[in-house]
Amino acid sequence: MGRIFGLPRGRVWGSVGVIAVGLASVFVGPAAPACACSCALADEATYERLANVVFEGSALSIEDFRSGGEADAARVRIKFEVSSVSKGDLAGTAYVVTYRDGATCGAELLAGHRYRIYASNEGNLLTTNLCAGNRDLGNRDPGSGGPTEAARPPIGKSSASYWPVAAVGGGFGVVAGGLIWYARRRRTTG
Repeated sequence: MGRIFGLPRGRVWGSVGVIAVGLASVFVGPAAPACACSCALADEATYERLANVVFEGSALSIEDFRSGGEADAARVRIKFEVSSVSKGDLAGTAYVVTYRDGATCGAELLAGHRYRIYASNEGNLLTTNLCAGNRDLGNRDPGSGGPTEAARPPIGKSSASYWPVAAVGGGFGVVAGGLIWYARRRRTTG
């Protein structure tokens, strides 16, 4: 049977396999949702400065956006019951247009949820997008109009942490390296 670095071929290839699995676990971990839209991180003050209108309200309905009588397959219109306005002028109901999904930078909003919306004026439309800093404030409670879930991070921001995956992968690498070192040391001293 052949030897590599003075060790049996099977032991070396087994160690290489353990190392490969350990390294792969570093790179293959929890994945953030895929989208073609890339958002720069910002704070609340920046989002507010960039928006023409900032409000909190409940998303009542989501429907296809119609432009000039024709349905726009790429965009949707969301009807909001406005509860407070911190920038701009809005009354009780607002309609906001966004692209249909996150892959096209659309704000992924759900009917029945309360949001803090950062919107811009585009002609006579109020628009928002995935990168605007919108914040999900939770489900709407039909009895009180308040949220029933804890507030979440801004839409489009991942809260996934990859350091545990890197630690496990690094641990595999250290164990595999230790096993190789131990096997080589036993061979040279025995």
